[in-house]
Amino acid sequence: MKKLILFMFIAVSTLTFAQFFPQGVQDIPSFDPKTDIKVSVEGLPSKTKTGQPILFNLIIDVPHGYHITKEMLTVKFKDNAFKVDKILSPKGEKTNLGEVIGGKISIAVSGKFVKPVNSPILEVGYQACSEGENAVCFPPVTKEVKTSISVEKGKLTLEQRVAGALDSSVMLALLLIFIGGILASFTPCVYPVIPLTMAYVGAKSEGNKLKGFIISVALVLGIATTYSILGIISATTGSAFGSFTQSPFFIVFLGFIFIAMGLSMFGYYDIQLPYTWNTKLQPKKKGLIGAFLMGMATGILAAPCVGPIIVVLLTWVAKTGSVFKGFIFLFDFALGMGVLFVLIGTFSGVLASLPKAGNWMIKVKYIFGILFIIAALLFTKPILGKYFWLFAVLFFLPALIAMFYHKIVSKKTGVILLILITIPLIGVNFLGAKKQQSGISSNYEAHISQAISEAKAENKIVVIDFFTDWCAACEELEKYTWSNDKVKEYLNNNAVFLKLNMTPKTKESEGVLKKYNVIGFPTVVFIDGNGKEIKRFFGFVKPKKFLKIAEGLK
Repeated sequence: MKKLILFMFIAVSTLTFAQFFPQGVQDIPSFDPKTDIKVSVEGLPSKTKTGQPILFNLIIDVPHGYHITKEMLTVKFKDNAFKVDKILSPKGEKTNLGEVIGGKISIAVSGKFVKPVNSPILEVGYQACSEGENAVCFPPVTKEVKTSISVEKGKLTLEQRVAGALDSSVMLALLLIFIGGILASFTPCVYPVIPLTMAYVGAKSEGNKLKGFIISVALVLGIATTYSILGIISATTGSAFGSFTQSPFFIVFLGFIFIAMGLSMFGYYDIQLPYTWNTKLQPKKKGLIGAFLMGMATGILAAPCVGPIIVVLLTWVAKTGSVFKGFIFLFDFALGMGVLFVLIGTFSGVLASLPKAGNWMIKVKYIFGILFIIAALLFTKPILGKYFWLFAVLFFLPALIAMFYHKIVSKKTGVILLILITIPLIGVNFLGAKKQQSGISSNYEAHISQAISEAKAENKIVVIDFFTDWCAACEELEKYTWSNDKVKEYLNNNAVFLKLNMTPKTKESEGVLKKYNVIGFPTVVFIDGNGKEIKRFFGFVKPKKFLKIAEGLK
C-alpha cells in the first residue's frame, strides 16, 4: 500500500513538473549575471586633471538569450570621484517592464573627475533578465571594473567653477549668478541703454529719489521677466537667445531704433506713445507699467552680450531641462544686472528737478542724442566692417545739421535723414550676408571623425571652429585670429583645424550643435586624438590670447 501511494505521488509530481517546465531540467540554464555579463572600458585616457571634460565608452557584453533593463543601468566611480554629465546608450526594445538592450552594448559616458585619484574603481549597476516564454529576471547587481587612469588636481577655469557651483550649491550658484549679472551690466551691450534709462526714469520721477527708485525697480523687474522667459525657453527647447541676437537683421533693427531716438533728441520730431496708451500708463499706474515694459525691451537690447558666465548658465539650464531653474537663475542674473539701473534711475531724477528754462536743456538733449548715435554705431559695428567710418559720418550728419543749420530741422527732414541712413545700413547688411566664409557645411560627423583619426596618427589635437555666416564675432575671428601668421604656424604644426559652417539649419547641424553643447557663435572646441574635449572658448579672442590658450594645453 505504501509503495502504491509513493508511486502515485511520483507520477503526479512528474506530471506537475512537466506542466510547468515542459522542456525539462536540462534546459534550465546556469546563469550568473555578475560573471557571465562582461563589462569593460574603452577610450579612457591614462592621465587627466580634475575639472577636465572626458568621454569614454563602456562596453557591456550580454550573452545571447538575455538582456538588461535600460532604466536600471547606473554608472559611477567609487567615492564619488567622477561627475557624470551624460550617458548615451543605444535605443532598445520597449516592453511592459521598460526598455531592454542586449548583445554587445557600447555606451558613451561623458563627465569630469572632481577629485584627484589613482586607478579608480568604476561601478556599473544593471539588472539582467532571460528571454522566452519562461523569462526570469535576476536581482540587480553591481560590477566593479578597475581602471588605470591617473587623475591630478587641475586648475579650474571660470566657466568650470561656475558650472560646478550650479551643480553643488543652489545658494552659491545664486550668489555667483547675481555677481555675474552685476559684471554683465558694464558690458558694451548694456552701457548704451543707460542714457535711455536716465531720460525715462528722470522724467517720470520728477526729481523724487524714492519715486525714481520705485520706477527703477519696476524697470528691473521688466528686465528680469524678459530674461526669465528666455531661461524657460532655453530649458524647454535646449537653445539660447545668443544666436538670434547676433543676427545682422536684429543688429540693423537695433541700429534703426537708436538712430530714430537720436533724431528725436535733436528736435526733428517727437516720439510719443498714443494718447490712449499714455492715459493708461501714466496717470492711473504712475508710470510703473510703462517702466516695466521698457525694462522688458531693455533686456532684449542687452541680450547680444553673451559672455562666458551667461553661456555656461544657459548651457546648464538647457542640459537640466528644469523650467524652474531656468526661470529662477535667469531672474537672479537679471536682478544682478539691474543693480546699475536702480542706482542710475534713483539719482537720475535729480536731472529732472533742475530748472526747466534755459538753453542748457537743449544741450542736454543734444548730449543724449549723441549718446544714442554712439549706441547705434556700437551695435552696428560688427556688420559695418570697412565702411565703419563712412557710416560714422552718415550717422552724425543729423547732429551736425541740428547744431549748425537748425533752421532746416523739421519732421520732414528727420524722416528723410532716417531713410537715407537706414537704406545703406540694410544694404551693407545684405552685402555682408552674401560674403560667406569657407568651411564645411555638411557631413560634419564624418569630417570630425577623420580629423580625430589624423590627429591621433600625427600626435596632434583637433581645433574645431563652429561659426555662421551671419555671426559678426565669427568674422572677427576669421579676419584677425585665423589669418594671423603665428596662429597659422601653430595650427599647421600642432593641430588638425576644422571650420564648421553651422549656417544651414538641418537635423544634422542641430545634432552636432547639441552633441558639442554649442549655444553661441563662435565656439571653438579643442579635442585630443582620442576624441575627448580638452578645452573650449566662446566669442572672439585675439591671436595672443588664442596662442596662450593653445600653448596651455601642452
